[in-house]
Amino acid sequence: LENKTLRAIELDYCIKCMEIAKVVAEGLQNSAGVRKLMLGDIEGDDVIKTLIQGLRNNSMITSLCLTYLNIHSEGSKALKQVLLENKTLRVMVLDNCIKSIEIAEVVAEGLQNSAGVTQLRLNNIKGDDIFATVIKRLSYNSLESLILTDNDMSIKDYRMLIDLLKLNQSLHNFNLHSEGSKALKQVLLENKTLRAIELDYCIKCMEIAKVVAEGLQNSA
Repeated sequence: LENKTLRAIELDYCIKCMEIAKVVAEGLQNSAGVRKLMLGDIEGDDVIKTLIQGLRNNSMITSLCLTYLNIHSEGSKALKQVLLENKTLRVMVLDNCIKSIEIAEVVAEGLQNSAGVTQLRLNNIKGDDIFATVIKRLSYNSLESLILTDNDMSIKDYRMLIDLLKLNQSLHNFNLHSEGSKALKQVLLENKTLRAIELDYCIKCMEIAKVVAEGLQNSA
């Protein structure tokens, strides 16, 4: 509450009960200087909900990292509200924390109508249709940077990505890294604002190569 010089705080693995969560959330709500917050590998839906709710009215934090956070129903709803209401949050990292269609739908709705997020990192999303559920909501939001690493991606997912790149006219940085053979280094589909794209290690078969090639043919 009082330290005005503290800019980053990492709380991974250290909040294990509701009592501690409530105290930390109160501090986060009225933080005097913290700009970057890392909440990783925390268990308990109510605990996660309480921590995230502490950010709804925070006017200082610009970067939120939720790597390996075990988000369930209540936690996802709280995150959605933060995304909708917090106007200072710019960077959102959601690595390995969206593990079901239900959670994906709630979080994606928050991202679609986010009050301020311009940079999004979605890494290590596994499971049928989870990736597509999130991506399909991003076409018309204000994202400027999208980083995707080591996600389970199907042909359907690649087609959605191409549609996203065609429609989102604020996106200018796109990185896609995943397992597979080396492929393309730069793509400018129909999106006239996109200036850099990385597709390292992500083209795994001929079908996917054909889908990506469709986007390359009409690069703007």
